[in-house]
Amino acid sequence: MELKLDNISIEGVSRSTIETYFNIKELKLCFDIGKCPFHITPVPNIFLSHMHGDHAYGVYYYISHRNLAKMENGRIYLPEEALKETESVIKSYSNLEHASRNYELIPLTNDEEFEYGRDYLIKTFETDHRIPSLGYLVSQKKTKLKQEFLNKPQSEIIELKRKGIEITNTIYEPFITYLGDSTIKPVDEFDFIKKSKILIMECTFLIPEHFDQAEERKHIHIKNIIDRASEFENKYIILTHFSMRYTDNFIREYIRNILPENLREKVFIFF
Repeated sequence: MELKLDNISIEGVSRSTIETYFNIKELKLCFDIGKCPFHITPVPNIFLSHMHGDHAYGVYYYISHRNLAKMENGRIYLPEEALKETESVIKSYSNLEHASRNYELIPLTNDEEFEYGRDYLIKTFETDHRIPSLGYLVSQKKTKLKQEFLNKPQSEIIELKRKGIEITNTIYEPFITYLGDSTIKPVDEFDFIKKSKILIMECTFLIPEHFDQAEERKHIHIKNIIDRASEFENKYIILTHFSMRYTDNFIREYIRNILPENLREKVFIFF
């Protein structure tokens, strides 16, 4: 599936237990990697939320095909707790193939922040799932006129700049948040999730009978979202990772009928 939201293209697949990845073409990154379809291998940056197979199974395929194509090592970011076992898996596959693989794994912890290119900042945050897991916030660099100069005429602004006076502040605005697999807990804890321009949020379970199972399996139920409908300030909300118990048509129809109007106009369903 592919969505075009303003100047951002999001291509991918997301179904619980099957495969999840989100390729953000303009940012040259992929959130999770699923089974790594071949067209993902050129993407230079992979951000893994956690190591369940439907989100991370394609790591070795990604590494081996980049090696075979003589590409530079892709950067694979992952939760620090998964580093040792991931290295072990890569080594085992390499041994099975009698091959030597070059790769770059970058372990991340909760609440890390680092520059990404010239215009972005990436921040990790802890999510609430059954194994160690991280969400990712991409913030966009913006330059804004300082408060004291807002009402100045343009000619005066130009003269101030000519004199070398700093007239702007650099800020970072929440741009894209990827939640990965989680309960609703981080949405309640971190305001930036509800303020990001684009929010990619799992919604594994839908019908009332599955609410307890969502809690047990540490996933989000549509009720969790509806209960907080007035809190979401996002321009776009992408709901993903639906259970295979529901057909595509059932998901579309159910969500269209149950969402309050203020959410309906901003929600996109992503399979």
